[in-house]
Amino acid sequence: MITWEILIATLCDRAELLGTLLAALLPQVNAARGAVRVTAYRNQGERPLADIRQALVESADARYVSFIDDDDMVPDDFVSTILPLLDGVDTVGWRMQYYVDGTPHKPTFHSLRYGGWWEDETGWYRDVSHLNPVRLALARRCDFRVELPEDWGWVQQMQKLVKTEHYTGDDKIMYHYRHSTSGGSKWVPGSVSQSPGRYPPRPPVSSPNLAYHPRSTC
Repeated sequence: MITWEILIATLCDRAELLGTLLAALLPQVNAARGAVRVTAYRNQGERPLADIRQALVESADARYVSFIDDDDMVPDDFVSTILPLLDGVDTVGWRMQYYVDGTPHKPTFHSLRYGGWWEDETGWYRDVSHLNPVRLALARRCDFRVELPEDWGWVQQMQKLVKTEHYTGDDKIMYHYRHSTSGGSKWVPGSVSQSPGRYPPRPPVSSPNLAYHPRSTC
């Protein structure tokens, strides 16, 4: 079993965004020499996002899993920083940066020491999220389909399970969360916008450590 599987739920119309993310991520994954894998589920909104996230977790075969959204970005040392920390702890926490239309907002800190989700004038604080690596055995005990929004419903289940963590520090940003008010970052179930077979092709990047979920529709 590999150590870490990075899961990406992505829309066919966002092939360019996915390609940009994979161009930054796959060289890091390849350098891990088989310890890390990326699995993407590509579709055009035929199924709710909760169903797709759940399918990705259920098909995973690694000791740890985490999600990256297709319109987000990670630093050049994302894999090399996180991988050594996946040594049996339940999760890995980090500092995240949130952007709205490219403008950075106050920082977000993910760590179990915050004991939940809250904010003040200087930052947002989260104990765990679907973006943080967690042990697959724990992820399999949670279900994205229980409550909407799917990520918050999943977090409420995971909060009862995670007990131990490594934390990468307050000074280094390990995840760039990029929100667009134009609606380009919003997943709308049933938003099939093109005839089957006319979707943008898959990004022109390949790797032995990249696979598309077998239920992908494009």
